[in-house]
Amino acid sequence: MDIAHLQTLIFLKLAIAGHLTLFIARTHNSFLRKPYPSTTLLWSAILTKAAATFFVVYPMGLVPSITWGEAGAVWIYCILWIFIEDWAKVRVYKHLEINTPRHQDFIALTQKNLGPTV
Repeated sequence: MDIAHLQTLIFLKLAIAGHLTLFIARTHNSFLRKPYPSTTLLWSAILTKAAATFFVVYPMGLVPSITWGEAGAVWIYCILWIFIEDWAKVRVYKHLEINTPRHQDFIALTQKNLGPTV
């Protein structure tokens, strides 16, 4: 695979993963739980991902084309990674919600004014 085809694959990965990251980052819980994304966000993501996929498979001479199999592999890669990202996000939020005395002392320390008082 040459550099131009690799760039096309990376473009598709960025187009797909960008919106999927929006779905993950919008809530502290799993992205599969309520609140669900608005219909506007959902449909704009679906349409732009579909357009990007069709563009890389049928590029009209603008970029090197990739096959449907390669596009499918990028989709599978991105979908697998949203579950990994979501799992990591949920774990980090759970860690940040610890209410031990040591944690509360650290939070109080970060709230202190470090500059001179006026």
